[in-house]
Amino acid sequence: MPIYIVLMKYTDQGIKNVEKSSKQIEEAWKSMEGNVAYFYSVLGEYDCVLIGEAPSDEIAGAFALKLGSLGNIRTTTLPAFTIQSSLKDDPSMPTYILLMQYTDMGVRRVKDSPKRIEEGIKGWETLGGKLISFYSVMGGYDLVAIGDAPSGETVAHFCLKLSSLGHVRTTTLRVFTMKEFAEMIKKVP
Repeated sequence: MPIYIVLMKYTDQGIKNVEKSSKQIEEAWKSMEGNVAYFYSVLGEYDCVLIGEAPSDEIAGAFALKLGSLGNIRTTTLPAFTIQSSLKDDPSMPTYILLMQYTDMGVRRVKDSPKRIEEGIKGWETLGGKLISFYSVMGGYDLVAIGDAPSGETVAHFCLKLSSLGHVRTTTLRVFTMKEFAEMIKKVP
């Protein structure tokens, strides 16, 4: 089945019903005969990220329409192609999602991307990080990496170094598992 990365933002109504909204997301994806690989609450430009399989683009599109009709969530769906993937095995380290867009130079030198991706993965691991998944995507971003890192400072260092090479621009999201998210929600007054 094709893989999709769904970037989601809560509407004002969705924020008021945040516990209900997260359940609606997973239920809607599963009702479309999709398999959820990862579902995160994130800090950054988006509120949630779902990575999963769905039978077709039409079904992934129907998922976005279904969620939109509920009035709680707005979605951006990116068809994805797996470059590398493994299971998260270190719950002690925070997880981050890096959304990357090619710069003009990156597009001109796109044939060198596989080599640069491998070098980037090695650089991430050298800083103490562990790659979970890496995707090439269609839509507003070109590449998406998911990985664990010792700290936000480590990720900032990596992203600054990566961006300084001139091939990609990055947007970084700190992610939380649904269990971590549920604990945060309990603390909301």
